[in-house]
Amino acid sequence: MSENAKTTESKECTDQCCLDLRDSKINGIIKQNMLWALGAGIIPVPFLDMAGIMVVQIKMLKEISDEHHVRFSESAAKSAIAALAAGLGAVWFEAFAIEVFSMVPVIGQAIHTVTVPILAAAFTYAIGHVFDNHFRAGGTLTDFNPGKVKEAFNKTFAHGQDVAKEMHKK
Repeated sequence: MSENAKTTESKECTDQCCLDLRDSKINGIIKQNMLWALGAGIIPVPFLDMAGIMVVQIKMLKEISDEHHVRFSESAAKSAIAALAAGLGAVWFEAFAIEVFSMVPVIGQAIHTVTVPILAAAFTYAIGHVFDNHFRAGGTLTDFNPGKVKEAFNKTFAHGQDVAKEMHKK
């Protein structure tokens, strides 16, 4: 069986009810992991929060891979997440600058607490939706090409910021 081969169960899941159920499960996985990313983003220790956020995103990719019956590789997941982060350019630089600035007592930590959780949840949202679409198209973690999804990822990230802000308010 090839790496991206789907199980018989996923091939049989073609009726609308089954597809709606899978959509609902995947949206639930993404939302739950956005909440975990919001929490990890609040960690007041510079760069430890980023490690926590990365763990959440790898966990989410594992869950989405399992839902699509796609083989999971932690190293491929880390590489894909890093490539997507690098593709964000100015936003990634902003997040890094906030991490450094958060070392400044009080004001830096306050800015960190407000901004990093939103960016973390939005990035998690975008990763989840981009990989859900990639897996639906028959892709795997190992054949993921971040250059092909850059525009879609950036749009999804922007929408994810709105969703994350609403979640953060609650």
